[in-house]
Amino acid sequence: MPLMVMMAAVFTKPDLVAVPGLAQIPAFLIVVAATVTLSLAFQGSFATSRMLDWAVRLVLIVIALVTILSPDRTIATIAAVLSALATVVGFYAMQRLFRKSALKAA
Repeated sequence: MPLMVMMAAVFTKPDLVAVPGLAQIPAFLIVVAATVTLSLAFQGSFATSRMLDWAVRLVLIVIALVTILSPDRTIATIAAVLSALATVVGFYAMQRLFRKSALKAA
């Protein structure tokens, strides 16, 4: 999946290939934030309710796709910050969910 994300990102973020050196880092960080969020959305579990779980996944996917596919640097940066925050909150929600299920199993 990260390779497919990178292929799409190269077309919307030409700084990844056209600008040499450290000037690539902002575009790289935007793409990394979106890639991690997409991975979390596809592989994570956020709620015991199926509808809520899919709703959270859909929101994460939309935020990540806006981050990757937006050619405007400002919109992509705002979406990347939202993407990073959503990833942190998503990991916290997954950890809490798994702790609850582990306590029930014990």
